[in-house]
Amino acid sequence: MTAEFEGDYFAWIATKGSNYGIAKVTLDGTTTYSVDLYSASTLYRQRVWETPPGLASGSHKVKIEWTGAKRAASTGTRISVDAFDYLGSITRAVVANRFEEKDARIAYLGSWSLLSAASASGGAYKWSGTADAGVSVVFSGTRLEWLATTGPLMGKADVSVDGGPAVVVDLCSVSTQYKQKVFSTGVLPNGVHRVEVTWHELNPPGARISVDAFDIMGTLPYTLSLTPEEIKWAEERLASLSYSPGPVDGVYDARTRGAVVAFQKWEGLSRDGVLGSVVWARLQVASRPTPKSTGTTAWIEVNKTKQVLLYCKDNTVVRTLPVSTGTTGDGGIITPSGTFKVTRKTLEISPRYMPLYISNYPYSLLAIHGYPNVPTYPASHGCVRTQLWDQDELYPLVPVGTRVYIYN
Repeated sequence: MTAEFEGDYFAWIATKGSNYGIAKVTLDGTTTYSVDLYSASTLYRQRVWETPPGLASGSHKVKIEWTGAKRAASTGTRISVDAFDYLGSITRAVVANRFEEKDARIAYLGSWSLLSAASASGGAYKWSGTADAGVSVVFSGTRLEWLATTGPLMGKADVSVDGGPAVVVDLCSVSTQYKQKVFSTGVLPNGVHRVEVTWHELNPPGARISVDAFDIMGTLPYTLSLTPEEIKWAEERLASLSYSPGPVDGVYDARTRGAVVAFQKWEGLSRDGVLGSVVWARLQVASRPTPKSTGTTAWIEVNKTKQVLLYCKDNTVVRTLPVSTGTTGDGGIITPSGTFKVTRKTLEISPRYMPLYISNYPYSLLAIHGYPNVPTYPASHGCVRTQLWDQDELYPLVPVGTRVYIYN
């Protein structure tokens, strides 16, 4: 938890006991203290830490964190907060809420397995070793911290906050470590935010990524429960607007989610893939996307700002697909803007799935191709990634010579 105060003195009052562990206290983001809450018998209203003498009067911040450490005699690692004594005034106090990996409001993509481990938060964690693995967390608050299991089999993940550039998080460690804080958003403006964790493109075969829990200064929103008939209506509406939800069957599967993401991208909504109240309301009034170019012969537009691909014909958008364009991470390039043509098509499936090659730019093959992992932000090495099922439908519609316009 974090407390901010105006003054020159602050004390933490806690309960101590035989199953309590060691906490970390950070003052003003720089000075740290280790506080042991162990006691052979239960003791209440204990002053376990206070600011050092001579603290200058002014604005200060105290952060108290659980560490999982304890002395040998303790039977547990819990920490506690009973009260605070202070000279001055409390300006802000926020307690982090822990959400375990099994929380239904955490959206997983790809194949994930649940592994029991006594040392993991809540006694278990999830892991995945597939290239389509991803996690999306939408929360309301000011901060999120990702707790993971690290170890010699773990690889890397890309993490994006609110659709911004991804940072690479390395989960590899010499030995297996549980409840490791591997990423923090830092302090964000109070509001709704989205964190995406996706498989890193250069992970070696056999690598894994994991999710143990999320500590959030705030909360996860409640989900909107929809009946199969309501989902079916949403699928029909998405299809009528040029999005591709797959079979209109009332099942909210990966294809339906991809269509929702494309809709959110075009409409400028939060790109969380959740068919919630905001998306539901916008579907009632939305119009079909409009292309920038015109013509009767089929063409493609890639909007890098919205991260969508438009397949167009007869002055109309026929399909609107979610894509991920290039970024400069790991030696990649930002997908170039300009006018291109499809120069050739192949039926290869790896590493590019059914690619539509559009250019040699410079010394690099650029293509529109399917890929197992298509996050909502730029993440490729320069190509335009599409979802595998979308590429299956797009590929036969696009002959060699098709115009391709890429723009911001």
